[in-house]
Amino acid sequence: MPMRRSNLVLKLACASMASSVCGLGVPACGHERLVAVTSDFNGTGSGGTTGTGGQGNVVTGSGGSTNPSLGGSPGTCRMFGDKCQAPSDCCSQVCDPVGSDMVCQLAPSCRSGMATCTSGGDCCSNVCGTDGTCPTLPWCRIVGETCSANGNCCSGACGVNGTGNVSTCQSVDGCKPAGEICSVGQDCCSGSCSLTSFNVNRCDLPASGCSPPGELCDPFGNKFPPCCGDRMGGAGGTPSRSLCSLTAAGVPRCWNPAPSGPTPEGGSCKVHEDCASGYCLPTGNGLICGAKCVSNNDRCSAARDCCDNAQCIKGICRPQGIVCKQLGQACLLPDECCTSNCAPSASGRYYCAVPLNP
Repeated sequence: MPMRRSNLVLKLACASMASSVCGLGVPACGHERLVAVTSDFNGTGSGGTTGTGGQGNVVTGSGGSTNPSLGGSPGTCRMFGDKCQAPSDCCSQVCDPVGSDMVCQLAPSCRSGMATCTSGGDCCSNVCGTDGTCPTLPWCRIVGETCSANGNCCSGACGVNGTGNVSTCQSVDGCKPAGEICSVGQDCCSGSCSLTSFNVNRCDLPASGCSPPGELCDPFGNKFPPCCGDRMGGAGGTPSRSLCSLTAAGVPRCWNPAPSGPTPEGGSCKVHEDCASGYCLPTGNGLICGAKCVSNNDRCSAARDCCDNAQCIKGICRPQGIVCKQLGQACLLPDECCTSNCAPSASGRYYCAVPLNP
């Protein structure tokens, strides 16, 4: 759908939230880790696979160098810590000197508001201001920006992802919640992507006042608009209904299960829980239920979409040599998860979830 200019008024009712976002005094309209049980679905996370070719640190994905002189074979790439001669040798496309050697490094994280920049690609917002700094966006922090609690983030997910010890806002699967960076309307849970201040495109909340499937929600409060389809119990025995549920990643989101059951492969979806496979994946024509996790260099919404613990970098699965599991992937113990939180689902299965913080 065509872009339109808007002030992006996010009508988030932030009751009793005293913390501020980015030091601007803007209420941090987030969520708490409300209950310990996450929703369940048929899909499971993917484990690592042994790489082939090359030397050294091959822990996940397809290890080995594209450069035959390094012992590799064409069509593969090297992981973090492996020796390299050029950026093209590395899965991260970063080959830097370490001591007397050239070594593959992790792809750099994008920069938060107020950080210096030389181009839009440096910034999580994809915009570098005329003053040479990344813009500080209001309302909530976008994916990639530093955070201290889930409530700081538009995605509702703050944690480490295995690339370092600094907590950043993490992507959630499926459609993008209000406030996140977008390109077109179909990226967003609301279906509306607007050009806002600082010339940054962000997902809108719909004008209807209720939250469609995929948006963040609060099952025990009013920090967010109610989910579309929620109802209060009434006279005559009408039962109440809440469509706000924890996803496998531990983030409360609006979700309306289809009466006929999970959506089969090829059907449209908003979140992973919609799909029989457990994978709601981006395509050129919106989100559809896929058969399984996606391979390196394919489209993704979040790292959980990618096979072999690869990262979702600017919408593409990229191997980084990370061994911990991402949000929404199946787990048995907390230490398996990058967030150190392995939470039970209703059926007893466990998934890596957002950290236990307010």
